[in-house]
Amino acid sequence: MSETFVTYERWKNLNEMNFQKKMDNPLSAMGIGRRQLVKNWLDEMGVKHYTINDDFTIDADSVYLEDRNLIEFPNFIQFNKINKYFNCNDNKLTSLRGCPTSVGASFHCSYNNLTSLKGCPASIENNFSCHDNNLTSLEGCPTSVGNDFFCYNNNLISLKGCPSLIGGDFYCRNNKTEFTEEDVRKLCDVNGNVYTTA
Repeated sequence: MSETFVTYERWKNLNEMNFQKKMDNPLSAMGIGRRQLVKNWLDEMGVKHYTINDDFTIDADSVYLEDRNLIEFPNFIQFNKINKYFNCNDNKLTSLRGCPTSVGASFHCSYNNLTSLKGCPASIENNFSCHDNNLTSLEGCPTSVGNDFFCYNNNLISLKGCPSLIGGDFYCRNNKTEFTEEDVRKLCDVNGNVYTTA
């Protein structure tokens, strides 16, 4: 049975390499990995009842991040599945990167500085609100919304990208273009009422 011996020089070189790797990654050197960064941020934001998955995405019951002066989510934050509500209203968000891929109830991103809905969940079981932003189109929004859809008080010149199905009402008043109910229903199957300025 053969044994493997490591010479002192080899051992020294390996230790120096490991030390250099740690210096190249200061967070690792301090014992702070990505999971800890994610946890610290969630705790600071007051998020409760969450799970950090193996890929560092975040599952949670509900997330309320309104009025936190957020311009964007940190690069290490990526929400995944939210069972109920996700609310990031009343911030200064310019991007929805990091938002959840799935929301079981309602999604709210109103009163921000959004020019795009890229990063939204693919479908919403209840309400979706993106009103009072700087949107010029609805590209990137969910393909279906189970209840009401709110996109009023934006700079919309097109309804391109709007959901193909809305289970409740569609609110699109006070945009740059005055859309008609006919404009909306041409692009979207709205089960409820359509509220426009025109």
